[in-house]
Amino acid sequence: MVKRGEIWWYEPPDAKPRPHLILTRDAVIPVLSDLLSLPATRTRRGIATEVDLDRSDGMPKECVLTADNVTLITRVYITKRVTVLTPERMHSVCKALEIATGC
Repeated sequence: MVKRGEIWWYEPPDAKPRPHLILTRDAVIPVLSDLLSLPATRTRRGIATEVDLDRSDGMPKECVLTADNVTLITRVYITKRVTVLTPERMHSVCKALEIATGC
């Protein structure tokens, strides 16, 4: 089962596969068909809404999560777990989301 704080490969038929961090809270994941997520990308822009990840986080390559690109992903296209982020790294994600949303 998919859980908040995990990064999974997302492989929709109409786009290239990409790792996504699951943001949806665990309590509602079983009843939703679409989940809130952050995509990972190797394109760094050096902005405060990016969270750097690397092999020490369990990622195959250096990349960033982009909080400015929060998106819904369809659960049926989530295929393989990549890693689970530490509480410290999730704190960084939450700070980036705070900046991205102006909250």
